[in-house]
Amino acid sequence: GYTAKGIKTSHRYTSPGTYDVKLVVKDSSRTTCASGVDFMTVRLNEPPKAEAGEDIIACPGEAVVFDGNNSYTTKKGTLAGEWYFGDGESGQGLKTTHAYSKPGKYQASLSVTSELNTACGPSRDTRPVSINSAPMVSIKSIAATCLGNKVEFDASTAIDPDGDNLEYYWTFGDGQVLRAGSKVTHDYRQ
Repeated sequence: GYTAKGIKTSHRYTSPGTYDVKLVVKDSSRTTCASGVDFMTVRLNEPPKAEAGEDIIACPGEAVVFDGNNSYTTKKGTLAGEWYFGDGESGQGLKTTHAYSKPGKYQASLSVTSELNTACGPSRDTRPVSINSAPMVSIKSIAATCLGNKVEFDASTAIDPDGDNLEYYWTFGDGQVLRAGSKVTHDYRQ
């Protein structure tokens, strides 16, 4: 529906489809043979859209599933994917797995291309990946004590390298389990 004048012009199409383009060139003679016409067809495909998914939290050595199957193209089954995991490694396919060897923050990215539409470039999406560090914990040793005395336990030196909040679950060896803070006391009956 758009027209333009000039030796060179450009036009931005807003929808995919097939468009017939007509060019009319006129000279200044004002005769019946003063114009020439040419036609061409422009085919516009919709570019693919990469969808890398939600953020991931995992442990070192754990197999992490990367699933880009929610990526989009107009013709189903024609997408090719490549993952870059942010640690120097990569994987092929829309769905793949990868295990990170070290704790840290990584930026995984998915690049998808349409196998039928190479005119449109690849689409990319990223997904943050946090590989958690285990908390470092130690219990201060206690001296031997007598039955009937409260036994104090102290793990206040525990830290989490990632800065996560810590929860403490104490198992005392006599069947008693307690969710509490880093310092607790316990009465043994035997």
